[in-house]
Amino acid sequence: MDFANRMTTQQAAQYLGVSPDWLLENLELKNIPYYKPANRYYFVKEQLDQWLETTRCKNDYRNNGNKQKKKVVLV
Repeated sequence: MDFANRMTTQQAAQYLGVSPDWLLENLELKNIPYYKPANRYYFVKEQLDQWLETTRCKNDYRNNGNKQKKKVVLV
């Protein structure tokens, strides 16, 4: 793991495609990996990638007559 390439909250939010406020609100709730030395949040790209992989959703399309309904299944 390369801590030299750590990201700030702003950088991590941009990388994840979320707002910095969302990221801060969901750090502990969503188990997003972070470090907090000296009251500043830092993130490591490889750990964020692993977190994204474990929180992905599987789409399950079911045919209901002529309409298709989309059901989201967490894996």
